[in-house]
Amino acid sequence: MVDLGGISPPVEEFSNSEDSSREEVSFSEIASTQAEVTVPNFGNFNNSFNSLYNMKFEINKYDGTGDFGIWRRKVKALLSQQKILRAIESPDKLPDSLTLEQKDDMLEMALGTIILNLSDNVLREIYLKERLFSFKMDPSKGLGQNLDEFKKMTTELANAGENEKLSDENEAIILLNSLPNSFKDVKAAIKYGRSSLILEECLSTLKSKDLELKIERKDGGQVLVQQDPIVDQEATCSDVDI
Repeated sequence: MVDLGGISPPVEEFSNSEDSSREEVSFSEIASTQAEVTVPNFGNFNNSFNSLYNMKFEINKYDGTGDFGIWRRKVKALLSQQKILRAIESPDKLPDSLTLEQKDDMLEMALGTIILNLSDNVLREIYLKERLFSFKMDPSKGLGQNLDEFKKMTTELANAGENEKLSDENEAIILLNSLPNSFKDVKAAIKYGRSSLILEECLSTLKSKDLELKIERKDGGQVLVQQDPIVDQEATCSDVDI
């Protein structure tokens, strides 16, 4: 407590009318102050909200070791913030007022956002898988050249990560699906003649078929070269996937 040195503060006496007047003034001031505090400024609020909504948030790139589910939720939230999530999840529900070019731009933006939030090693694995799974033998090259290319792709994928090596049966399925139509009967025999697929057996069967085709072309008067190209005897027929 502050010591006032024995001096007592003066006490003012007010009349009842003065007290009433002061109470009225005080109540009016308080009411006015409360009104100023409680009335929100929606214009400023909207501006602040829009500024927050337009802020860019960074996400840790997925490198294959973290929680993919959490990363996926964050990316979806980012795409939703950018208003391009629908371009991936439900493109048929995009507004009809958008042109086809605008819809394509939204899709490219969404895919770009996803790619930018993946690490380099994950992107490489995706690239190697896409290239391998879409591999088709080139009829202008010999079987040996095509098999060398196939083997190279499987080796690169296996070296990309400890869990990326495909099983022997999966490699055999991809190889058979890459064959031209001249090997269609061999494909059917391998597919339906075995309970399981073994890559080495498939390779041996394909090489035997390739030798048979070369002999047929030689007997037909064609010149046999060391790397005889694969001749697609039914180029107009569609390939049958396994």
